[in-house]
Amino acid sequence: MTEKTNLRTRTDPNPIRAFCTICRDRGYAIYEMDLAMAGEEFYAKIKRSTNGGGENSPALEGEDDFYELFLAALEI
Repeated sequence: MTEKTNLRTRTDPNPIRAFCTICRDRGYAIYEMDLAMAGEEFYAKIKRSTNGGGENSPALEGEDDFYELFLAALEI
């Protein structure tokens, strides 16, 4: 996968699906829900680790979008 190919997925009407399709075409079994759940699980772990978790935990900067984080790393 080239960086340009990955970055071009941002302009697709469904960018995450386009990214996952490229991954699968290259032999990596990555699906849309894999990316969504990875971000959710990571955020939930952080939330649980702060002050016992739950509704009283401090506000975090939002859930991580691993697709966008990956593409941002490519742009560096």
